[in-house]
Amino acid sequence: MKPNNKKFALRLIPQIYMTLCTVLFTVGFSLFAYTENLPKPYVVAICVALYLIVAVGGYIVLRRICSGKPSEYGEYIDSDVFHIFASKYNLPVAVMNEEARIEWMNSAFAELFEDESDLKGKQLSDITDNVKLGEIHSKGKEGLEATLCGRSFVLRSFKTASAENVRFALVCTPSDEIKQVRESYEKKRTVMAYIILDNLDSSVVPMQDEARAAAAKAQKLLFEWADEMGALIREYERDKYIVAFDGEDLDALRKDGFSILDKIRQIKIQGTDICVTASGGVADINGTLAEKESAASSALETALQRGGDQIVYKDDEKVFYYGGTVKSTINASRVLARMYAVMLEKLIKSAENVVIMSHKNIDYDGFGACIGIAKIAMYLGVRVNIVSNISREESEHVYKDKNLEICLQTARKMPEYERVFVNKAEAQDMMSPETLLIITDANNPNVFEAPELVQSTEKLVFIDHHRKAPENTFEAEMMYISPTASSACEMISEILEELLPQGILQKQEANLMFAGITLDTKNFSRSCSVRTYSAAQYLRRQGADQSDVAKFFTVTQDDFNKEMKFHKDFKIYRGKYAIAVKTDEGLPEEAADDKITAARVADSLLEIEGIAASFAICKIGDTVNLSVRSNGKINIGKMMEKFGGGGHYQSAGAQVTDMTLEQVARKLRTVIDDHEAGKLDGDIKKPKDNEN
Repeated sequence: MKPNNKKFALRLIPQIYMTLCTVLFTVGFSLFAYTENLPKPYVVAICVALYLIVAVGGYIVLRRICSGKPSEYGEYIDSDVFHIFASKYNLPVAVMNEEARIEWMNSAFAELFEDESDLKGKQLSDITDNVKLGEIHSKGKEGLEATLCGRSFVLRSFKTASAENVRFALVCTPSDEIKQVRESYEKKRTVMAYIILDNLDSSVVPMQDEARAAAAKAQKLLFEWADEMGALIREYERDKYIVAFDGEDLDALRKDGFSILDKIRQIKIQGTDICVTASGGVADINGTLAEKESAASSALETALQRGGDQIVYKDDEKVFYYGGTVKSTINASRVLARMYAVMLEKLIKSAENVVIMSHKNIDYDGFGACIGIAKIAMYLGVRVNIVSNISREESEHVYKDKNLEICLQTARKMPEYERVFVNKAEAQDMMSPETLLIITDANNPNVFEAPELVQSTEKLVFIDHHRKAPENTFEAEMMYISPTASSACEMISEILEELLPQGILQKQEANLMFAGITLDTKNFSRSCSVRTYSAAQYLRRQGADQSDVAKFFTVTQDDFNKEMKFHKDFKIYRGKYAIAVKTDEGLPEEAADDKITAARVADSLLEIEGIAASFAICKIGDTVNLSVRSNGKINIGKMMEKFGGGGHYQSAGAQVTDMTLEQVARKLRTVIDDHEAGKLDGDIKKPKDNEN
């Protein structure tokens, strides 16, 4: 029944009751008179009195009940009941007419004002900051914040009606009460976290008895840490824990910089120099517990891809990093390489075609990595192209980067590579939703050779040895990021060894990949591990020749002169940081030349006694380029993230477009100061909020 029909039916109930009582009284009195002849006068008086009490009294009560106020949803409320309830309600309540004038108020509302008599008949806009009743009503349950008598309230309006009149009940909730409720929620909100001991694998620590003893000490620390917070912690798998705690504890942990990592790091495995390290993912997002758990798992994966020994914290807007002060432990196991090799083979076979690209101003490692992936696609019979900085002149490929011309010349010796290299425009025409886009030696979209290609396919693969960049938020089919590897060529060599039969890889291909490893390890003098030498040995078996590779690294007189321009202005900061700034600006066409020169300068400065990290800075066109190296004891990758770049412990870089050369140099000193003071944690933003 509609509200108006229901209202009409309810108003008939008192009349029906009165009529029914009259009929019953008349019939009853007639029967009594018929049987008793004429009744005595006092009997008549008693009957009439009963009639009046039952009929008239009931009529009055029913009329009050049935003339109550229907809400806008058609529910009836007795006016007396409403007034009694509202009068005793501890929140201020006022009843207003359609003109927003006050007709009634409870005592809590009146107490807000000095003179209650002046309130009746006043409009709402007179006692607030010109707030309109319609504005409040349109906000619904959320209400509208306004000021009454110098106090802040959230005002909510509820529409009611009685007979032909419409009324509005205005309920005022103090803002401080809402803030208290919000603060209480913030303190008691559930935060999910995953924490694992990330370097106790048997392939890393052969002395497993000692490793288990160290793991037991770390577990004890974790349980004591959780107990102090009143948190829930459970070991769901060996050396892997899930933690749930309150929001107020998270605030304290962030201020503390997750010092639990430092405490765990102090535990050493007996008989070795290996200290136990932990990685974690923490999620504080709006959503269900399942969504928070998924976000925490994703954060943990990011922490591991960035090298471990750190906590990655995610909220609804930003990503923060804590820790990462110890160089990642090398995992010599081939299981991981075999797993990714199988995944990559499956993805390539199911693709319509494969497009490969690396970073801008590609170096030997990026070029060699692209060649290695292209070889896999050719072996599997899938069409493949490599995106490069080339132009087409008379149907010939001309590399714009003369430093890599030797790479192109080497590749041209193999007929199958003649039409493999394409520029950005040609690559875009080849893209489709079924194209597999493989990105090597880079995972930060700011440095991709052709960033626009990522938007043209749903199938992405990353193979990189740099720490995962905060800007990388892609949903990839495969993301093989291993900061413990020396180079992308090392990682792809391991995959080639799993997928290709002996003798399939040609000598020129092996040379290009060997050059990539040689570059990133500075001729096997830095960032080397058992994996590095194993990859190099594999390439040597496929025909790689060190004397041929040495030709890639010859230096011309012009190159030597450019390096001298850097060296003449270098300075040592804080006793262990070498900073070289090339003050004369290079031309855009010299970008690759100066970038490679800067990398060489950074390498050479690191050879100075006492230098822990070296920085080579130059400006090319509108871009300031930073090439950075370290001896492995300083996390320069984290430093470069402050400039929108990245990398890993021993090799990193950045390109800045919105700062001058002098501003970059000043900011670099500030970043070094913050690193020395331990202030680099917890302030990296997502791409949309990124600030260089």
